[in-house]
Amino acid sequence: MVTSTAMFKMTIAEVFRFQDGTTVLVGPIMGTSAMVRACTCELLVDGVRRQEIRIEGEMMPSRPHEQGHRSVSSKDVIQLERGETATSICVLQPVA
Repeated sequence: MVTSTAMFKMTIAEVFRFQDGTTVLVGPIMGTSAMVRACTCELLVDGVRRQEIRIEGEMMPSRPHEQGHRSVSSKDVIQLERGETATSICVLQPVA
């Protein structure tokens, strides 16, 4: 079954890691204005598939981001260093 969640694409601009093991990915989401729900996604770096991760869904900000960025979180270990978002095109999208 395909839902609106299955049609998003996030270009990752920032990566935040927290002590509880949660990683938050932040960036613009194209393809849907609906809230992104929990799903299995693939992480692509410069067009090359790096890993598959399970996201917990979109987080609601206390106020809108000035650049329209949105955020999703995961408890999976994400193989992406913070600096890579500045030097590579990092994309998160649902597994087809």
